[in-house]
Amino acid sequence: MSMEVLRERCAALDISKRDVKACVRVPNPNGKGARSQEVRTFASMTIALLQLKEWLASEQVSVVTTEATGAKEAGVLPTRRRRFRV
Repeated sequence: MSMEVLRERCAALDISKRDVKACVRVPNPNGKGARSQEVRTFASMTIALLQLKEWLASEQVSVVTTEATGAKEAGVLPTRRRRFRV
């Protein structure tokens, strides 16, 4: 028998050359067991990636997953790894 692990505060990033689309899912304060979701787009420039990091921290995100491999995520990963579990 396996157990499904649910993360209370998580994010998913879709990384492209021009931008990063981030989706954050957190508990909805208005309903027991309900989830709230918000999607934002950030440029792939350093200042925008720092804004992404601050947004994830303000939402108390603890786990982040990505939809990219190779060179596209090279500039994003160092910014995330310092604070979030990847």
